[in-house]
Amino acid sequence: MEKLIIIIIYLLSTIPNLCISAVPPNELSCAENLATKFDFKGYFPNNDYCGNSSIIDCKNSSIIGVSITFIKISSMVLTEQDISCFPNLEKLYIMYLTISQSFLNYNITKGKKIDLIDVSCPNCRLTQKLGNYIFYSFISSENLVFNIGLVCHIVQVALISISGFYLEGPTEFTECNSNRMTLFGINYPDFSNMNSLSSVYLNLVDSFDQNSILNFSTISSSYVEIYHFTSVPFYYNQNFKISELSIEAPFENINQLSKISFVNNTNYKSIVIKCNGNSNFNFNGELPIILNNNVTFEFINSNLTKVPSLSEFGDYDNKITFSNNKFLDLNLPIYDGNGINYIFDSNGITGTIDKSWCNTILSIKDNKMNGEIPSCYQCYFNYTGNSKIPNIYNGFSGNQFTNYDKNIPCTTFRPQIKIINSTTLNVFGDDIGFDPYLWKFNGSIIMNSAYQINKFGSDYICNIGSYIGLDYFSILFTIPHEFLYTFPIIEKPIFVSNLTISNDNIYTFSGLYFSSYISYKNQSILIDGFECNQISTNFFETKCYLPPPPQTPSINKGNLNLVNIVINKFQNKFYINSTIETGNEMTCLNCNGNSDICDKSSGNCFCENGKYYSGCLCLDLKLDIECFQTNPFISSISPSTTDGGISTIFGSFGSINFNYSVLIDGTLCNGVNYISNNEIIFISPPGNGIKILTLIINGLSSLNAIYRYENKLVKCPGYTTTNCSGNGICKSNGECQCNSGWTSFDCSIILNNYNNNNGDGGGEIPQTYSVVDTNSGGTNILNQDVKFQIYLKTLKEINYQGKTIKEYQLQNNWNLNSTFSSSSSSSSNLIKQYKFSQNLIENKETTIISLIEEVVNPDGKEYRFAGTQFKLNQGSIKFTISIYNYSFQSNLNTLQLDLISTVDQSTITTTATTNSNDNECNSKSIEIDTSNINDLSNFNYIKISKNNKILEGRFINKVVSDGRATFFSTTITNDSNSIIVSLNLPHCKSECIIDPDFSLIVSPDFKSECNNNNNNENSKWLIPVVVVIPLICISVLITISILIYMKRVRSNHPLMKLIKLNKNKNNNNNKS
Repeated sequence: MEKLIIIIIYLLSTIPNLCISAVPPNELSCAENLATKFDFKGYFPNNDYCGNSSIIDCKNSSIIGVSITFIKISSMVLTEQDISCFPNLEKLYIMYLTISQSFLNYNITKGKKIDLIDVSCPNCRLTQKLGNYIFYSFISSENLVFNIGLVCHIVQVALISISGFYLEGPTEFTECNSNRMTLFGINYPDFSNMNSLSSVYLNLVDSFDQNSILNFSTISSSYVEIYHFTSVPFYYNQNFKISELSIEAPFENINQLSKISFVNNTNYKSIVIKCNGNSNFNFNGELPIILNNNVTFEFINSNLTKVPSLSEFGDYDNKITFSNNKFLDLNLPIYDGNGINYIFDSNGITGTIDKSWCNTILSIKDNKMNGEIPSCYQCYFNYTGNSKIPNIYNGFSGNQFTNYDKNIPCTTFRPQIKIINSTTLNVFGDDIGFDPYLWKFNGSIIMNSAYQINKFGSDYICNIGSYIGLDYFSILFTIPHEFLYTFPIIEKPIFVSNLTISNDNIYTFSGLYFSSYISYKNQSILIDGFECNQISTNFFETKCYLPPPPQTPSINKGNLNLVNIVINKFQNKFYINSTIETGNEMTCLNCNGNSDICDKSSGNCFCENGKYYSGCLCLDLKLDIECFQTNPFISSISPSTTDGGISTIFGSFGSINFNYSVLIDGTLCNGVNYISNNEIIFISPPGNGIKILTLIINGLSSLNAIYRYENKLVKCPGYTTTNCSGNGICKSNGECQCNSGWTSFDCSIILNNYNNNNGDGGGEIPQTYSVVDTNSGGTNILNQDVKFQIYLKTLKEINYQGKTIKEYQLQNNWNLNSTFSSSSSSSSNLIKQYKFSQNLIENKETTIISLIEEVVNPDGKEYRFAGTQFKLNQGSIKFTISIYNYSFQSNLNTLQLDLISTVDQSTITTTATTNSNDNECNSKSIEIDTSNINDLSNFNYIKISKNNKILEGRFINKVVSDGRATFFSTTITNDSNSIIVSLNLPHCKSECIIDPDFSLIVSPDFKSECNNNNNNENSKWLIPVVVVIPLICISVLITISILIYMKRVRSNHPLMKLIKLNKNKNNNNNKS
């Protein structure tokens, strides 16, 4: 073992010589000559010139870097010959040396970063263009002449001298690529023959030649920063080619008769003026310059006796800053500007903040202000800010405000809502904040960041990128309250569904269309003529306190109490029994608002004012007309095209003696005509997409439904620049007819035929089997080890609030009525069908029939449903689901049918599963795609795939409701292995029929045979690898241990300590 260690030590000791021998002899000779000339050979023991990377840096057997920073005194001059022998030199760092004229002008061919720090070059002058370096810095105390045209091609260049260089411009046009040029000069060079620069930093020293100011106008740059060491006149409105300008100087006093105007300098987008030394840069105590409004402006460190009129500065996109100015205890004036972002930090301002500033972002920290901060800011002290809007709280620090406290609750937040169209809202009101991106539609959908500002802080137009809804919607305002507010889409009378009365006379009314918060609407509640004082309210609930009345109400009807809720123009009257805590929730089916009042404690109607009750209406004693239909509903709509035109509403609407109005998205439609109890026609305006249709009967009863314009031009799925992924023809019904060799609903999948296995195995694609499950009433589609299940899950009755009123479990409750299968010599007559049915347990009059058909025709089969014709290929599964005679609990309710598709490992044995080869190469996790759910097209599609098997489901966006086709929407929810498709059906009284279909596709990535021979081949390498790798690991560990030991020994050597000391010093100098 000892011999082995000795051998390893010997080998390690030869490594430096190996490294040296790898560097070309001419470079080693060059390094040795340089070390000898400047007396630093001692830093390289054994002539290992690659052994101290802080001085000489080697890479790929070549010297790429030289750093000489530790020689304070040397009579030797660094010349071109000293470094020209390094052909691959990239980095050069020289400090404290004297360099020659030839060295200054030498072009290091492969140079990238050149630093010449505190060097001396007597009487030198740069006479030729330097190399294409990434970075070049020259720092010297000598007064040299530099032509900036010889260095402006370098990406970053710095010419620095405290005494200043004399700067010249190029005499011929020069293409400059510098993105940062830092210059210390005694003059402005002439930039006329240079293209526009990215950024220029000019430091003009004490000996600045003011005659060169004329060259300031020749600068063309995106950003210029100028620092004057001595006082100068203000001349910066003489340039018309700079976009952003920052000036810091001790400006001379203004001796002219008017302010300095920048009105004609439309090039300026941003101006920063910092006054140094003499801070009396003003015009009779006022701001001495005039600017355009579309300029970001900063004015810092001057004496002003008047706060500038803000109407002259700033707009929605540009910030205005006045900081560290001596305003001599002036008050902050009433806001009169057009901008939204103002900074008045450290100016000695006194007084209070007027509320006129509430439409701006204001920073006023470190002044002498007092009083209350306006609530528009105080409500947002917990807002942390974003890239455009700063932290609100920090902007008021360093004053004596009485409410500078994050814990004070906000009580003035009052948002108002106006519907612009089906996807756009106008949000306005008091103290609604500065960042609509924090608002979430329906609690989760973030507002589109490209919102429109009508008035900053109080009025915004927001696009939610989603369909708003039918009756109402919610917005989660995360700041200041993290509270969900619900607002109506169309103003409607209050609907009261429930009332509870506590022992302390607190009345809680539940229902819809209450005021979204106190003062959102003019809402009042009277009980027997006495006001019930509101405690809280939201869209769904109002609480109020009724003080004990001074006397028995004269309008009390026995044990009943009359409630009158008034909200804006609507009024809702009903009777309650205040002696019971709960139970005032009965529905009066025959009350219609014509002077009859519902008793919610019994469900009976009472009449007023000389009327009598006839069972349907409170009628005048002299009248006898037909009773109004008590439960109107809408079952289907036949809409117009996007051009507008005649539309038809079908359902049940009552007598011709009543008035009918139709609105689409709140717009009143013309031509409303009562055809019969079941049909109303009207003329819809031009439009597109999904809208809200409202049918108002006799000014009282209001019915809502979805209205979808029929598109004249239908897009097919797979649309990018062409329909059907460019691999098929788009048919007029919105269905793709794929070209030969392509399949799927969007023609995006290559058809997998027999030997299409990417050259890995050959053979046929596995066979697909369909097995109808007589227990679940669904079907299983099997392919090898993958099983797709499709079945009906639940039927729900949904009320106008979107809440589930009744839910019926459909799975495992089916009866198999019949099966039908035919075989014929004619393929067009092949049929395979299963018919299931069930009656709902709690709604026994309702029958649901599910007809499952497998398409067995080799050429597929044509179908027609709800006016849409389509074709299914062989092997597809088609459902026809019919719901008959459903008994609704309310004429406002609708149905929702949930159909579920799942994928799992197959436990059903078929020929395909028992005889399949090893299928590991096709193993893929479950993928679910619902991106093709689009209620604006004729079809919705889903995909669910596993192991290169893809199940596609298609849903026609129409339902046959009471014998007529009408639109229905689709909602999708999914988890890791299933998709639930919720079909939102209308109020169909007699029947609802829907017609989804499913098909299975084998992916073109499927391989019929997995190449398992690789496993045998790989096993041949197992033993050698297992044996060799541990031996290599042991050798590496031994080598590392020895290297650590040698490093400790070498680190204690005096010469190594000296090298380390100089290296640390160099690093510190670099940082400085």
